[in-house]
Amino acid sequence: MSSEFRRRPYERPALTRHPLENLGTGAWAHRPFPVVQDVDGATVEDLLSRFGSPLYVIREGVLRDRVRAFRAAFEARYRPVTVAYSYKTNYLSAVCAVLHQEGAWAEVVSGFEYDIALDLGCPGDRIVYNGPYKDEASLGRALAMGSLVNLDSMTEVLRAETAAQRLGRRVPVGMRVNMAQEEGAWDKFGLNLDNGQALDTARRIGASEGLRLAGLHCHLGTYVSDPGAYGRAAERLARLALDLGAGAERPIEYLDLGGGYASRSTLHGQLLSGAATAPTPGQYAEAIAGALHEVLPETGARPRLILEPGRALVDEAALMLATVLSVREGTPAESGALVLDAGVHVLPTTTWYRMELVPAGVRERMGPPREYSVHGPLPLDADVLRDRVRLPPMVPGDRVAFLDAGAYNISQSLQLVRGRPAVVLVDPAGRAHVIREAEDPRRLAERDRLPAHLDAHAAAHDPEAPPGT
Repeated sequence: MSSEFRRRPYERPALTRHPLENLGTGAWAHRPFPVVQDVDGATVEDLLSRFGSPLYVIREGVLRDRVRAFRAAFEARYRPVTVAYSYKTNYLSAVCAVLHQEGAWAEVVSGFEYDIALDLGCPGDRIVYNGPYKDEASLGRALAMGSLVNLDSMTEVLRAETAAQRLGRRVPVGMRVNMAQEEGAWDKFGLNLDNGQALDTARRIGASEGLRLAGLHCHLGTYVSDPGAYGRAAERLARLALDLGAGAERPIEYLDLGGGYASRSTLHGQLLSGAATAPTPGQYAEAIAGALHEVLPETGARPRLILEPGRALVDEAALMLATVLSVREGTPAESGALVLDAGVHVLPTTTWYRMELVPAGVRERMGPPREYSVHGPLPLDADVLRDRVRLPPMVPGDRVAFLDAGAYNISQSLQLVRGRPAVVLVDPAGRAHVIREAEDPRRLAERDRLPAHLDAHAAAHDPEAPPGT
């Protein structure tokens, strides 16, 4: 090595960001963008002209396909299997009704959701009631109607005993179990298996005059993309069931592996897209069923396997259509910016997920892609839907679609500055049905109450009104 080379000054390496979707041949940059022109036969322009922009659109056919595929994957490997749809993911009545038509039970976490299930005609014994808090009235009603109630704490065990005393009979209940996982467990919910709390509570229920332990429940978390985590949980839950069943008057009747199954949504910071990394229902089923077959005896009745998918059923079944309000052109050093009529108040999951955004509607202009940040209409710095996305050149009035918008966006949406948009369901024949009307801000104000001393109109006509009213 020469002295001249050794004296060469250090040059800091320059790193240039190349999004994964931009890799490939030089001609890639000019490939056609995917464009959503219709939703199962209903055109984008017709939907927006009839129902307004922005607009949630639910695809009924996809809902049916997803729940059928999910159930079939598990039934091919284990029986009996029950799919209980997680209402909190999207509790629009039409969505729940479609899934109930396909045989799904209801999984609810509040009296509010329990009422929705009953109003849709779901029998009490096809409702799974979970959650860390069940008010006394809804808990008692669920036990009376034969629902599968998974108790979350010793406090709930005591409340359930009180409810059973009122009913004058012994009622079956389940128990939520949490356990150590390499991926991190939701140990703030349920009874812990590792420190003996779950076993002690199970024995306490077994000795109760009003309760009988019928099932074990476990919910690992949300967007759990490792099927092996479910396999390990299923194994431990099954071993606990065998331990508790030995010498008991009746064996454990069901094992509930909860929800959290991933969809193709992509988490922020995730290198590959969710479409490339999300496990299939078959992979989840192989992990869970394989563990159960390994632990449970080959002969005799097996416990019912209950699954509580939400995101995995509804996320891909919906999209959000929106309109470009304004465009700020970028410079070579920075991206441009789009302002849409949909913001984080109606797409709250953009906080966690890098939602796929594509052009929508009829487009005659395409051209080389440009990079934009995408913002909503709220006067908030946090109203950012995408930090950076490549799209064809955009102008005000252009339409866009956020894909995979079915999970949590509707149930967690906010009335902020403006009302929430309408939701339509497109059936397999391409017909659009309003399943939730757009909010009228004037209607929202009807629930406000103005004290008399603050009513400026009344004070203007009352000469005896106190000063300042």
